Amino acid sequence: MSASFNRVILVGSLVRDPEYRRAASNGMAVSDFRMAVDDPYKGRAQQREGRSNTLFIDVVTWDQLAESVHGHLRQGSRVLVEGRLQQQEWTTREGQRRSQIRVVASTVQFLDPVGPPAARADAAPGDAPAPAPESDTFSLK
Repeated sequence: MSASFNRVILVGSLVRDPEYRRAASNGMAVSDFRMAVDDPYKGRAQQREGRSNTLFIDVVTWDQLAESVHGHLRQGSRVLVEGRLQQQEWTTREGQRRSQIRVVASTVQFLDPVGPPAARADAAPGDAPAPAPESDTFSLK
């Protein structure tokens, strides 16, 4: 059996606000977000034209990490994400097989100054803002 290693470290910006929910199976908090990561490799044509290659990566966070992400990040927030790749496979109603690779985050480091989050569309009137984190790094460890 050969050895394998599944670990990613990414730095980028959130494309949209994190989506927050409770998992139906166990009630655990889940936050999903998509981040834009600039790919440092540029082909010759891209270098001549001054274009960059941006990757859009889906990230999922669980439990306390999901709570922190939901309470403190928003579209445009810069983050460093550490985690592992996970592939999901499913079949559509039309019988087509689909798959998606995403990052399951174990650590999310907030790279922007920590402050109160912007008003969220899903916040109820009168809701207290989430408390500011004691640290700008959150981890499952």
